[in-house]
Amino acid sequence: MAKVRDVIETIEKWAPSPLAESWDNVGLITGDPESNVKSIIVALDVTEETIAIALKNKASIIVSHHPPILKPLKNLTGNDLSSRVIQMAVKENISLYASHTNLDQAPHGVSHALAEKLKLTDITPLSPGNCELLKFITFSPPEHTDKIREAAGHAGAGVIGKYSLCSFTSRGTGTYIPSGDASPYEGETDKLSKVTEDRLEMIVPAPCISKVIEETRKVHPYEEMAYDIIPLFTKEPTF
Repeated sequence: MAKVRDVIETIEKWAPSPLAESWDNVGLITGDPESNVKSIIVALDVTEETIAIALKNKASIIVSHHPPILKPLKNLTGNDLSSRVIQMAVKENISLYASHTNLDQAPHGVSHALAEKLKLTDITPLSPGNCELLKFITFSPPEHTDKIREAAGHAGAGVIGKYSLCSFTSRGTGTYIPSGDASPYEGETDKLSKVTEDRLEMIVPAPCISKVIEETRKVHPYEEMAYDIIPLFTKEPTF
């Protein structure tokens, strides 16, 4: 059975939470990521009626566009809508997840869908917003390249227009001397090691870069993961 974390992972492949504006509050608001999911309710807002519909349909999670908590709550007395729906969701063990300005800015997200409904053509962002682009480069043994690419991609790297997991890989030779207290993946301590490595390159929206590095480190076999981050033009240069 799918879990809440599986739902989150699927959504964030499309609209990574780091794309959200700094003032926004997206992601899992209430609930346990390891909870099982029987069914899902999708809503614009989380209201008491939304919770009632979720209960009627035995839904485990409500995925909303607008976050039920935007500003910090001072109490949970039920005197306002936000605290009431949070109380209800916790009591009924319903997870709440919001995808707001990250979904607005995501490729083929809310803004793109509205533009298509208006029958616009040549659709491009008027403002890059949080979407300054970086190039993430790391080096790994060839047998780990696919796993690293997938981890970086799930964290928001490698999206170009309608395409995901976009990357470029080149092969070469890496050198290093492990110190006496190192635990190298290959090679011997205090001796020059020459190993075959892949150089993996992927484009990353700037707000996603910390998550990309974090997720890549989890699957990278090296004790010390080498990587480069290079700023890119977000507009066509004028010459």
